[in-house]
Amino acid sequence: MPHYLAETAYPDAAAALLDRVSGTTGLRLPTDDLVAAAVETRAAITEQVGSSEEVTRVVHALEEQYDAYVGARGRTSLLAPEGRALPSADEPGRRGRALPGRPGRRVLSRPRRPVR
Repeated sequence: MPHYLAETAYPDAAAALLDRVSGTTGLRLPTDDLVAAAVETRAAITEQVGSSEEVTRVVHALEEQYDAYVGARGRTSLLAPEGRALPSADEPGRRGRALPGRPGRRVLSRPRRPVR
């Protein structure tokens, strides 16, 4: 179901749900009326979206945004290059950091003692 239609009747979603329940349980659930209503609903949506250039642009942008979100769900970070994770907050300290004003000298971080 398109997320931008979440507040509307969308028989495609109900038909898909019943098909999934049927497949899981082996029950034969009638979906003919839902499928017919879904065809009419899709036609009405297509007509409404196509009747306005602005609505067409908004729907297109929403679909692109959703596709980007779905494509990124498997990634650990949107900032890290594909296949690589960002370092943890502790990692740079473990590798050492340059001393301010002395770029050639490095100091290793020591673990902090717990505050008592």
